[in-house]
Amino acid sequence: MREATAASEVLKRLFDGLELVPGDAVEQIEHGAKALGVTQSIGLADSRETINAATARLRKACHNLQRAMFLLAVTDGESRAEIARIWRVSRQLVSRMVKEKRQLQADGHEVVDHGS
Repeated sequence: MREATAASEVLKRLFDGLELVPGDAVEQIEHGAKALGVTQSIGLADSRETINAATARLRKACHNLQRAMFLLAVTDGESRAEIARIWRVSRQLVSRMVKEKRQLQADGHEVVDHGS
């Protein structure tokens, strides 16, 4: 859960920092600047790469958190069908995510959930 929170905070800071970028871009274009020149001058490509990386981190953290919650629910004796109903996902997804962790452990990998 800490990883999901940290990842979402990073993404929020990135988006907050971009608030002025669209306005800067419009102003430059209105003054006759070319699109690629504007892209370079305000670092839009760098921002895109950074935001994509932060978004991927958040997706992974959310996946790990959801998997951890599924595993806890199974440990608590809940059925996969009930977990799926509460989470509004398919029973097959619950089974796959529970199996994913067990398969990693069976293959000898140490599984550490940073998302919990």
